[in-house]
Amino acid sequence: MQLSEDEAVQIIHNVSSLTHGHLRSMMACLSCATYVGHIIASSAAPL
Repeated sequence: MQLSEDEAVQIIHNVSSLTHGHLRSMMACLSCATYVGHIIASSAAPL
């Protein structure tokens, strides 16, 4: 299942707001999730 970028952002904000309700914290969670997503995507490529 492939999510659009908007759907992914909404899910990350919804989940992170459970414990990190401040906008600044939710933005940090989004940044971390995006960073990890790029790492996973680049490591999935064959060497």
